[in-house]
Amino acid sequence: MGRAMNFRLGSRPLFLVTFGLLICAQIATAADRSVDKSTVQRLSTLSPDASLTLDAFPAGPKQTATIRFRRVQIYSADAKLYAASPGDRQEIPRSRLIFLRGRSDDGTVRVAMSLNPDGSFDSGDGSSAVGSFVLKGRVDKKGALTLASQSLESTLPSENA
Repeated sequence: MGRAMNFRLGSRPLFLVTFGLLICAQIATAADRSVDKSTVQRLSTLSPDASLTLDAFPAGPKQTATIRFRRVQIYSADAKLYAASPGDRQEIPRSRLIFLRGRSDDGTVRVAMSLNPDGSFDSGDGSSAVGSFVLKGRVDKKGALTLASQSLESTLPSENA
């Protein structure tokens, strides 16, 4: 017969490694939100007086919330933008991004998100009771957008960089 292997179930290092992996897996998926292609399309075509509510929206690394989004206009009708350099000023075109602002019903979570003109995700960030967060987006083969949030602090360069 083969030699029996003796594992100590109470092994502290094994427990700590296993526990750490489980926590990391939970943190990585706790605030992910898949948004189907038709919902993203509806967000990108919202009129300024309409809103769209998304449940289980990532509102921090370990938090989700129900967020009501509205499209916002960031320019006045007659606004002009200029790039200034020493001795020169040139008018530049307005951004073509679609700007959305959202908040939870209780006001504890606020989100700013922008979409490209084709409706694809560009960027997003927000704040909640647990702090500031950044949204990251990726699109799967079916066109669904998966949004994940991470703490703003985790996106900053390390002190050693």
